[in-house]
Amino acid sequence: MKISLIVNTHNKCISLILLLISILRQTLKDIEVIIINDSNKFNKLLTYFINKAKFQVIVINDSLPISNLKNKALNMASGEYIMFLNANDYLKSNALELMYNSSNNEDVIVTHGYKKFLCFRLKENFYVTKSDNTLYHNIYANNKLIRRSVLLENPFMNNVDDYNLSNIPIILSNYKIKVISNRLITSKINKSLFNRRDNILDVLKILDYIKPKIPLRDYKNIAILEILYRLENYFYSKNENESIQSRLKDELYKIDNYWFDYEIIKIIMDRDLLFKYFIKHANL
Repeated sequence: MKISLIVNTHNKCISLILLLISILRQTLKDIEVIIINDSNKFNKLLTYFINKAKFQVIVINDSLPISNLKNKALNMASGEYIMFLNANDYLKSNALELMYNSSNNEDVIVTHGYKKFLCFRLKENFYVTKSDNTLYHNIYANNKLIRRSVLLENPFMNNVDDYNLSNIPIILSNYKIKVISNRLITSKINKSLFNRRDNILDVLKILDYIKPKIPLRDYKNIAILEILYRLENYFYSKNENESIQSRLKDELYKIDNYWFDYEIIKIIMDRDLLFKYFIKHANL
């Protein structure tokens, strides 16, 4: 088996239908699909998909935290490489074939992609490379093929929402990566920036976990960025819990050489107006 796709439904019907259609249209057929149906909905849709698919489909109906379910699916997978997809993703028909065939024994294959907000497709990359200052900006699992053995050595942290942060930085920092220039995936931007998050301090637990596993310079950069992202969420969601803001700011200021790579912040500000506004007005 070349690739196992692990898909979580996220209670999004229309987006999920489009994603499943894009999977059925893949030119690479040596795949399997493991669907995490954490909402226990979409049974008719998934039955239709199984009947149409010419590859193995496994459905996990469970209500555990999504990070736990991703680890469960990972242990069930049999593909050489794994790709994680959300219901709001969409693959070009040759995406998996191009990514797999471009591999030359690398552990991670990364593709370019588009972000989509409402009906508008934004020409913004959301990949990361070791050749520039944005190594840990936008840590997604859904634009990457990752060798299954690497993921088994570096599973997601259980019982946290920011699960990608718990292993993707470690993998990017310690394994062989190849980036291909094709734009093969579109991801719809959700509105989580404006929603209050009760578990926003999970990031501190995850940062403690990854700190000894990546180079110190990389840790400082990612810690600064990820804490800033949570403060940005706090800022736009109008969260009134000042103890959260205070805790995040305290952790931010503890990092040695604050603004260690200011160029990273500048790059993000240049292409993200909301982040630029936040930095200007957040009184950090």
